Amino acid sequence: MVTPQRRVRLERLGALIAVLLGAFALGLWHPGERGAFWQGIEGRLLDARFRLRGPLPPPQQVAIIAFDDAAIATMATFPPSRTALGTVVAAAWKSGAQVLALDFLLIDARKDDPLLASALAQGSAIVGVAEAASGASAPAMHNRGGLALVTGPAPLAPLPVLGPTVALQEVAGLGHVTVAHGPDGVLRRMRPELAMTTAQGVAHYPALAVAAVAARAGAARYLANPNGIGGRL
Repeated sequence: MVTPQRRVRLERLGALIAVLLGAFALGLWHPGERGAFWQGIEGRLLDARFRLRGPLPPPQQVAIIAFDDAAIATMATFPPSRTALGTVVAAAWKSGAQVLALDFLLIDARKDDPLLASALAQGSAIVGVAEAASGASAPAMHNRGGLALVTGPAPLAPLPVLGPTVALQEVAGLGHVTVAHGPDGVLRRMRPELAMTTAQGVAHYPALAVAAVAARAGAARYLANPNGIGGRL
């Protein structure tokens, strides 16, 4: 016969064993591990945690301006021309935007670059950079942008940067738009900083969203630790 006191002791023992097994599993799992096998497991557990948490209302101070199917149908080409982008940027400033982040790679010089540059210069704007293919020549960057300080070991052979034209770099900050899908093909993460090679050397660029938040907050300096576990920004 199990007495109430013994039942309580057994329940406490069971709870202790469950906690120890959970701690052991976490020790083996290493949340944030970048290996393909563990990353796949962590990705699915991350999905489960977000489903358990439920949806959150979007922040009222952030708006996404998208070129939808209806807008694209009226254009001769995509991506949109610099004239079309300049028109949207000017309208956003007029509507009260305080920071604009353009998720476009505006690499090739176009004849209407001055129009877009003039629109970007009306406020605090961020334009995208990305990694070029291995072996591509590293361009000279007029605006190297980047983080004030990055801790950790030097990056191993960072890829060359793909940056906007000089005319656009002169009037906007830079943020990287490089993303990597998980082993299951799902996009869950974006590195808060990314090292890329320029003609002047290695530069560390914040993610587009990080650069936009920093511009909004007026943050002149911020610290990044890109080493995964224990990283901070």
